[in-house]
Amino acid sequence: MTYRWDWMQATIREPAEDVQAAVLAAFEGSWLERETARLGYADGFSIRDSEGRRAGLQSGGRNSWPNLAGTGADAPQVAAFLRSEFPRHEVTRCDSAADFDSPDAWERLSTVALQVADEHRLKVEHAGDWHRGEEGRTLYVGARSSGFRARIYEKGKEVRAKRAPGWEDVSLHAVRVEAQVRPDGAARLQAAHCSPVEAWGFARWGSDLLERVEGLVVPRYSIRDVRASNDERALDFMVRQYGAMLARQAEKGGGWENLGARLARLHGRNLARKEQS
Repeated sequence: MTYRWDWMQATIREPAEDVQAAVLAAFEGSWLERETARLGYADGFSIRDSEGRRAGLQSGGRNSWPNLAGTGADAPQVAAFLRSEFPRHEVTRCDSAADFDSPDAWERLSTVALQVADEHRLKVEHAGDWHRGEEGRTLYVGARSSGFRARIYEKGKEVRAKRAPGWEDVSLHAVRVEAQVRPDGAARLQAAHCSPVEAWGFARWGSDLLERVEGLVVPRYSIRDVRASNDERALDFMVRQYGAMLARQAEKGGGWENLGARLARLHGRNLARKEQS
């Protein structure tokens, strides 16, 4: 089964004007149109071309850096653009999706998902047409507030019931499986380089679900930062405060290894003085 990005959203640590210019160059024949900003941003723009809206860009306000998002069929191009033009981008949300098409797809996939939910003690929600079964059912696994959530829904029934464009070509038995990932801290940089199928590894139960459905084993990622120890935070502060001075001392003293030895001698001398006082 082929997994693809269905949502790709990332913060880019570059001036908004540079990001705008790069996006317009990447989407041939596109232009910017103002739209309502969200999530504390001051400015919102849509990137449009002759086919319609392709992506959304927000910047300013209480947020230091611009944020670019592409959804649906545009998500893969936005992901490719980010990796090509801004490889150090930080993913704030990415959705990995795959479509299954068989008469037993819903029963098979929803059964596996509920088994995983029970074994991992996960919250489950039901939405859609569970009564008549005509407009499509949706099963959510994982809390809404969680950084990782999965949903399984009857895409074929939903599209055909709404008579959405191209509905005649969509199978009535089509079922979509999606993982919604909202990483935090350093995990955002990891998400910037993983594949759609690897995104299921941002939760232990997500990789478990994927293995049961597909027989695939993916790398495990931490979806949030592991809190640094007090010593690690103190060391980080020291390097940020005195990094330039330390670099000069290393250059004068024959390299970082020699500087380390010198610091060890100074530390030993200070300890000896304390013992004598």
